Amino acid sequence: MLKLDKTKFKFEYSWLLPITVELFDCKQQVNVSVDGENHIADFEDEQTIILNYLETNLNHILKAAESAIFDHYQTVVCKGGMSNVVPEISKVSEIVAFVKLNTIVVPYNFDSKILEFGLSLDCSWDTSHGLGLLYNNFKLVEIGGFDIING
Repeated sequence: MLKLDKTKFKFEYSWLLPITVELFDCKQQVNVSVDGENHIADFEDEQTIILNYLETNLNHILKAAESAIFDHYQTVVCKGGMSNVVPEISKVSEIVAFVKLNTIVVPYNFDSKILEFGLSLDCSWDTSHGLGLLYNNFKLVEIGGFDIING
């Protein structure tokens, strides 16, 4: 099980903890990034709830994200007119050549009824905006450029 020990986070503009995850059958080093200030070591209650959820469910979230990313690639990227930038692929495992997970983002929480986090990825078809997956209350609600994660 993943351990997201608050004492292991280091502050660099946000609280960062490097972890190793597996996405598309490829081990990747990523950061868990929790918004905060350098003189406040305590996370918001909602951020702590999200971190606790991620500890036990991150593998499941990433496995489900693989299908969502593949579907997005197939419908938006390939069929949306970007086929000159990336090739069509037929298997989920082939997309690993085009995406890399960078950060699991736990932003400030502005509504205690909505627990929000996101996955930020680099992608070859949009190097400026990348790819973001936004989760509200532990359900995937949007896929787009990584700017969707922080509103």
